[in-house]
Amino acid sequence: MDEYDKIKTALDEISSNIKGLIADRGNYELCRKAVRGIVGGADFWVGKTSVGIPKNTIIQKAFQDFWESVFELITDIRNHRTDYREDIRPLADCVFQGKIYRFINTKSIKFDGFYVSWSKSNEFTPYMSEKLGAKNTYLLTAETGQNVGIDLEELGVSRPNEREVVFPTNKESIISIEKVLK
Repeated sequence: MDEYDKIKTALDEISSNIKGLIADRGNYELCRKAVRGIVGGADFWVGKTSVGIPKNTIIQKAFQDFWESVFELITDIRNHRTDYREDIRPLADCVFQGKIYRFINTKSIKFDGFYVSWSKSNEFTPYMSEKLGAKNTYLLTAETGQNVGIDLEELGVSRPNEREVVFPTNKESIISIEKVLK
């Protein structure tokens, strides 16, 4: 089993535990596994995936399933808060609604609905400059609207000063695309 298969297997197990918890909201063991898995999966996302570096398609799909499961759980907790154990209820508060920003180094944007990292800040940081380079950089501004993003800062796993939010790239959410570096 190669590294990608191990990552996929781990993310699939986390997604399965989350779906199991949604079906059995009071289950202590599934709650414990889901909380640990969500923090672990999000921490891996922050530490091992980077802007400007495309993900392997196997990993991209596994993360898509993972984030969809997390969003489904957050929605279910928000709708049935008292049915869940107290130790997982705070997850429902790790959401963000409002303007989010994403720097990219291409004008050919894929509006494919895949979850990607956005920021609550529109500041072009030295980290972004290092990852994207100093040419042909665009700033996408989106509005979450009635939808929510997962606030990784609230979850406790965001990189310092990144103010990271996970949200899909959907054309209908985009407010503007502007070139910031030529």
